[in-house]
Amino acid sequence: MTGAHDMTSLGVLPAVVADREVGEELVRRFVVPLSTLPEDLADSLAATVDRYLAHGRRIDPAARELLIHPNTLRYRIKRYQELVGCDLHEPRCAIEVWWALQRVRLETLPGTPRQAPHMAPVPSAQGDGPRQH
Repeated sequence: MTGAHDMTSLGVLPAVVADREVGEELVRRFVVPLSTLPEDLADSLAATVDRYLAHGRRIDPAARELLIHPNTLRYRIKRYQELVGCDLHEPRCAIEVWWALQRVRLETLPGTPRQAPHMAPVPSAQGDGPRQH
């Protein structure tokens, strides 16, 4: 998401940026555990969860966008859920994970005042950012 936007097009993203404490806690719970995995696996799980949530938790459209088989997507979602202890079918969990992934993405955009070195940015439809260590 680049360029000028009004509040309607941004939705809750300003809150994701503004509420630092909530964002940091959600990132700690739902993104930092990925750092225990090899980098390529962590990146693929984060991207899979991001696209799965972006497609309304629908398997087939998310798998098509990621160019993977739907069963591969299901496996990655299951692996992520086991890692973080959260069921993405539960709305509360899905919202919290979405918030954490957006927080990482927004924190790693160029020009962001504070970078979070322990978090890998989540690849988005607009392209991948560099991985932070």
